[in-house]
Amino acid sequence: MKYEVWVLGWIASFVGILLILSIFATHTAFRDTFHSPLVVASFGATAVLIYGAVESPLSQPRNVFGGQIFSAIVAVAITRLFVKDPAYIDHLDNTEFHPATFINGALCMATAMLVMTMTGTVHPP
Repeated sequence: MKYEVWVLGWIASFVGILLILSIFATHTAFRDTFHSPLVVASFGATAVLIYGAVESPLSQPRNVFGGQIFSAIVAVAITRLFVKDPAYIDHLDNTEFHPATFINGALCMATAMLVMTMTGTVHPP
């Protein structure tokens, strides 16, 4: 039985990630604006949890859906505050070091973790 679980987990994770990447590769604001494919590490972490560690508390539906939704809301809200600064958009177009982009990412992740911990929906954001 464990071999079936391994094979089905591999197939499901492959198809799931392929589907997500194909959807985001078509017409998203990220791809159209920055000409870059959208690859988010949490998609891979989620695939590992829901297909490879099905009995883990982090792979339960409440955590998977709640964690992703809360993290997305937090990240969008914080990033919208950073985007209000016109210089922030200019930072995204070049390759120089700009602390605001790193502060934004760290602030989003840490706040998302706090919200997930407070709501009992801890999952890779």
